[in-house]
Amino acid sequence: MGAAAADLEARQLRILGRISDLELAAQQHRLGALSISTAPSEKGEADAGATEVHLAALLAARGVRDFAFRRVPADYYDRSLEERRDLLRADSVAQLCKSIVMVWLAPFPFPRGCFVEH
Repeated sequence: MGAAAADLEARQLRILGRISDLELAAQQHRLGALSISTAPSEKGEADAGATEVHLAALLAARGVRDFAFRRVPADYYDRSLEERRDLLRADSVAQLCKSIVMVWLAPFPFPRGCFVEH
């Protein structure tokens, strides 16, 4: 590859990197503006929003573009599968995801085996 072609490739890669950074920043901004809970009157609700933004940034940085966060009532697992489907806005019960993210709201120290990444 000639020097001109290598220079062009390097410029294109820098441009693509900037575009990725802008997409990530825009995604974080959009997610930061969303709120599906009541006003953050308690520390836990405010932390959950920050957690969603952080997780969204991690997912976007790893190329995941299609994801959603849903907060559910405390009695979620006491409800029928159909009610859970509706709460999560899934098309069918078969689509209910088995992944869960919990935010540790208790004061330090963290339980053994848990850590916080800053």
